[in-house]
Amino acid sequence: MKEPSAKQSRRWRIAQFFEIRWWQFYLSRQPVEKYLTEKSAYWRRVRDQFKVMPQPAAPILDAGCGPSGMFMVWADHPVTALDPLLDRYDQLPHFSRDWYPHVSFFAEAIETWETTESFPWVFCLNVINHVSDLELALARLSEVTEAGGYLLLTVDVHKHRMLKKVFRALPGDILHPHQHDRIDYERHLRQAGFSIEQSLCLKQGRIFDYYGFLATKKYI
Repeated sequence: MKEPSAKQSRRWRIAQFFEIRWWQFYLSRQPVEKYLTEKSAYWRRVRDQFKVMPQPAAPILDAGCGPSGMFMVWADHPVTALDPLLDRYDQLPHFSRDWYPHVSFFAEAIETWETTESFPWVFCLNVINHVSDLELALARLSEVTEAGGYLLLTVDVHKHRMLKKVFRALPGDILHPHQHDRIDYERHLRQAGFSIEQSLCLKQGRIFDYYGFLATKKYI
């Protein structure tokens, strides 16, 4: 499997540097209990919007989980959660691995994580534009999704072609190494072996729209 290029890796490392600082600043202004309650409610709304209904006790993967990811709302499922910044999240008052005994945490990037397990449900939420290598990350997500299983992916997508080009050239968004529109992401998902069941705009903005893509892993 190919490795990310030096340019990709450098831009990703810069993005990760600022990502943890963004979390530190943002969470410093959030009361812990209130934040966790609101975040759990938010993930339940997303779950309901896409009618996510795993079988009882089915294993779940939260890829790029952050300190408060979808793993929060699956206490009755065995969850695997990975994020390269997990060791840094351990230092935040808003996160403790001990709060989530149903979760196995791995401080790994999607591209480098190795497992022989596959999952009927995979979540990659607000993550895919943060990765070092987009195609490699989607290929890994495809590998760990069961045939006929589901991937729910959410991401900010560009609304304007010209601004997409500008952000790619400057870059104008240091936290996100990848700048794509909805059509780009749908194409990448299909190339990775997924069929798109639903594309839903969750929030509109001036530069970006926030989209969710529910996709199924094709049978070979």
